[in-house]
Amino acid sequence: MQEVAFFDLTVAQRFRDYLSFSLRYTYGSHICSALGMGWMVGKKVFYYLNHVVINDQYARPSELSSVGISNVRMQLVFEHPQLHALTQRHIKDFYTKE
Repeated sequence: MQEVAFFDLTVAQRFRDYLSFSLRYTYGSHICSALGMGWMVGKKVFYYLNHVVINDQYARPSELSSVGISNVRMQLVFEHPQLHALTQRHIKDFYTKE
């Protein structure tokens, strides 16, 4: 499993039921970024990613697994447990700080 040395999630805008965010992270030797949407239902956090960029180039679907992302139920999410947990934690922290 690749090492994650850097992770930064920034909430761009809060809408009524969800938020949009941007994130940057390293995955092994790759520098990655993505946009996403996140929301909570009760205490459970959900999110999906889009516009994934790997080393300054938009990622093709076949490249996503190389940076810890998979397609689950037609939504891009992190398959890497640390990235998944960090994303969920940042979204939850945003909602609980309001």
